[in-house]
Amino acid sequence: MNGWGTNTVPGVVGRVRFQILGNPWSPWYDAVNTSQPIAPVPGGSITVQANPQRINTDDTLNFLIPPAFCMGDVIAHVEVRVTGFDARPDFPGFSESVGAGSPPVTFEPRRTLDLRYVRVNWGGTTPSDATCRATLLTAVPLLPTPMAFIQPLAGTGVVSGGASTSSRRDDLLDGFLDRHDCSSWEAATEFLGSDCPEDDGAIWVLIAGAFPAGSQGNSRHIPSDVCFTAPNDGPYAAHELSHCLNQIHLGVPCPNGKTAPHGDAPGAWPGGGLLADVPFDVTANTTVRGLGGKVWDVMTYCGTVISDGSDNTWPSPQRWQQLWDYIGA
Repeated sequence: MNGWGTNTVPGVVGRVRFQILGNPWSPWYDAVNTSQPIAPVPGGSITVQANPQRINTDDTLNFLIPPAFCMGDVIAHVEVRVTGFDARPDFPGFSESVGAGSPPVTFEPRRTLDLRYVRVNWGGTTPSDATCRATLLTAVPLLPTPMAFIQPLAGTGVVSGGASTSSRRDDLLDGFLDRHDCSSWEAATEFLGSDCPEDDGAIWVLIAGAFPAGSQGNSRHIPSDVCFTAPNDGPYAAHELSHCLNQIHLGVPCPNGKTAPHGDAPGAWPGGGLLADVPFDVTANTTVRGLGGKVWDVMTYCGTVISDGSDNTWPSPQRWQQLWDYIGA
């Protein structure tokens, strides 16, 4: 296309269908470009660039695999077409359609996470149920789990953050950890009346209403069943949930001046914790552009929400593998 007109081809549409090997083909699905929430857009199109860039969301046609086809060995068949390219009054334009199939991709089962949120009045603000759900829903795609059961922790209501200090945060975590787990001491003295709660298999997430300067999330242990996180920040919540899932920090000296303590050295990590490829956020339906085009591993302290609303931390391939292995089937 270089040197031809505007070096672009507008009105390029596509569709895809899927097959679990040995089963019928799915219906056709259109591209999801520009949708929010992410979903097929009937007749959705893009303008193809001469030199498309992976970092630009709409330089490519993007498709979503329906959950029903995320199992077993799956193949895809894609069709891309353009109609009336370079049409003029005396010329109907070029029309063309091409198709291609993929080799089989194997989907492996992973455990579904069970998340219970606790609303914490923090910084003078109480998060709504909708805020808590949205915070966790935007964190789940950063974790190798097909989905998560998200609901409030029963019988809890709103918890007071008091002075909203780190010590108060840790007291809250200790209290909820004691409610969640049966310690060895409690188990040994249960016959004397000690409260020995039965583990419900869920991660309890304390979500603050606001995060004034100086506030910081935390997981009381690694791994853990209880953590504390900021509202309305999926990568931040994924960081704290990853602590619960046995992930330690990655001590990258970040552009924002922060370095996560007590973790792996950058030299022990591929790329020093800098992602080599461009992540895609299926919640926001956009590529993760990062800060200056750089995206760091989710267990660093490099997280900075930038002007387009995206973050610059995401699970690196090695982090994804470690989480994958810990979560299990």
